[in-house]
Amino acid sequence: MGNGTTEHIALFIDLENFFGYCNGLGLPIDLAPELEKLTELGKVTFRHSFGDIQKLPIPGDRKQEIRKMLQQNLIRHEDVPYHNAFKNSADIRLVIEALSLVFSNKDIDLVAVVGCDRDYLPLFSKLRELGKEVVGIGGSKDNTPDIYVRACDYFYYHEALTGKGIDTTYGIPETLTTTTSTPEEGIALLIEALQVLSARGDSTLTGASVMTMMRRLRPDFDLADYGFQTFKDLCRAASDTGAITISHLGAKFDLRLVDQPASGEGNLEAEQAVGEPAPPPAPELKTWVEDKMKIQIPGHGSRILIYKHLHGMLDETPSIALASLAEAVAEKTSKKDVDQNTAFKILYSLYRANCFACSPGATPFNPVIDGCRIEREDLRSLDKALIQNTMRLFLKEHKAGSIDAEQWSSLFFRSGDYVEWLKEVAQGL
Repeated sequence: MGNGTTEHIALFIDLENFFGYCNGLGLPIDLAPELEKLTELGKVTFRHSFGDIQKLPIPGDRKQEIRKMLQQNLIRHEDVPYHNAFKNSADIRLVIEALSLVFSNKDIDLVAVVGCDRDYLPLFSKLRELGKEVVGIGGSKDNTPDIYVRACDYFYYHEALTGKGIDTTYGIPETLTTTTSTPEEGIALLIEALQVLSARGDSTLTGASVMTMMRRLRPDFDLADYGFQTFKDLCRAASDTGAITISHLGAKFDLRLVDQPASGEGNLEAEQAVGEPAPPPAPELKTWVEDKMKIQIPGHGSRILIYKHLHGMLDETPSIALASLAEAVAEKTSKKDVDQNTAFKILYSLYRANCFACSPGATPFNPVIDGCRIEREDLRSLDKALIQNTMRLFLKEHKAGSIDAEQWSSLFFRSGDYVEWLKEVAQGL
């Protein structure tokens, strides 16, 4: 993508799957929004749907409307009849046709699949092995497995694409909820993308390259879902927190991380030139920290989300066992580097750093958390407590050692932009 030429897209539709989630979620049965969205990525040169329209549980006139909708969108439909409950003929036809087209037509750059079926995961893997980008389209964020989203290069939700409310012609579920993300989560993802790119040695990054990395980290990334109309709005919000700096704000602009943790609150004064790449952490330090914490250190953006959801859960459940709190935080965080064990180790470190008001639990390792002593507006202090407690343990075991701020910056932040701040943290030991 982005080489100046028009990308060619092949679109395949699992019609029964598409109908299923449209009907289940009360959404319009119309593929025009998908086609319009795909034009942002390239030219849709192949359109093919599969399924048994006659077996759909709707009146005959509605079946004809679906056929008319396909014709209006220039989609060639292939009826794939089935005769028992254990059908998968349409799935197999779609997979065979997709692979056949990719091998026979070298001009196809992207393959888009409308439908949400785990059976397509092997197809997605093979397409990416063949150098094709995969576009997935499902019903809604709530009914789409995260593993399915991450198997794609781009992912869109029909619920978001329609943007027309719900179609109540055939009724809707009694409980229909929509998961939305917060602006803070959008800022955290932006920071994570900048950290990944900075770790490669680039200190100044274009908005386009950062946007591409955010899409790689989260294929279903949608600015509107985070409450922003444009990418510039997101960057300005991140800049307001002091997390990044923006230069040449116009048609093209550059972004830089600054030398402080981004937490959605007050700024730290910059202590050094921003954007300095850090050397990789010494293997001995990395091994010691990960052995001590029994986890791989999650990125700064992921840690910020852990702290944010920690406060959210304590608001909902003032007294909760640490293990249960970690499970809930991990579920809400939905980051690839934050599972329940990672969340527990981070929260347990904060417990050891005396960040919580606690009551005795079932075991000494699972206390009941009654509250957090650090305000939600001061998330950077939670990160400071985590790192400072780790530094304290390090010095306790390495009595002749010292804190190399550059190494700790590289380990915890994947960049050299936090060296001066970490020197201050170490001075507080």
